[in-house]
Amino acid sequence: MSAPSLKPSLRHSVSEWHSNNQQLSGTAQHERHVSHEIRQEARTLRNETRCKTVWDESDTSRRLSDRIWDVARWRDVLECSAQKVDVEMEALTLSKERSELALAATSIPLEVSNECLTLREGRRGFELVSDPVEEQLKKEVELIEGVQQRLQQSIGRAFEQLCVLQEVRHQLTADLQNKMEALDIDMSCLSLTIKSANISLKTNPTRIPSCSSTPQEWAQFSQYNVARAHEAVHMSQQIRDDMSLSRAQVGESYTSRAEIVHNCEMEGT
Repeated sequence: MSAPSLKPSLRHSVSEWHSNNQQLSGTAQHERHVSHEIRQEARTLRNETRCKTVWDESDTSRRLSDRIWDVARWRDVLECSAQKVDVEMEALTLSKERSELALAATSIPLEVSNECLTLREGRRGFELVSDPVEEQLKKEVELIEGVQQRLQQSIGRAFEQLCVLQEVRHQLTADLQNKMEALDIDMSCLSLTIKSANISLKTNPTRIPSCSSTPQEWAQFSQYNVARAHEAVHMSQQIRDDMSLSRAQVGESYTSRAEIVHNCEMEGT
């Protein structure tokens, strides 16, 4: 049995065949051209991105280096100020202790002088004379009482200034600790590269926290701490000078009392 005959399909002319081939070729040529332009643009974008990345990385490293230098400089300044505060606290504490001993030592001379005045009040008749010895005894009592008052005031001021120095030292310590932490963070950031481990994409890495301060505010904060430490140290030195002067006056009162005792002994003989 013979095979059934197939229905003849639509026939195209030779010109239509050539036209179709030219259209396909033109479309392919156009797509290749578009693809070439996209590849060129992508290559240009890669080069620009690579150059910008290298430049930004270099610029960021330079800025980080400058920042590290600035933080390290303030760290050194704060450490120097903290050391000066520590030295001054020790000196003021020692001077305060010496003044307390000097104040305690004035009690006996004052009692002796008052006792001398009391005994001399026991004289009778024409022996009850306002002589130079009595005047000197009264002057000594006034001098010792004045020195005691100044010593007590100086000791009180020294105690208050020690509290100020401790507060300043605490502020310097806190600022110094923050500088050390910031320095460690910045140095870690400076050491990072694209090949460093444990690097991942962070969400919104360029955000600025609401509690952040400006570089000017940051510098002013440390300047204030250093200036306050300098002022506290200067005030402490003045207090130590005042206490030294008061202690020297105590020594003068001892010399004066010795002369008065000698005069009393000469008078008794």
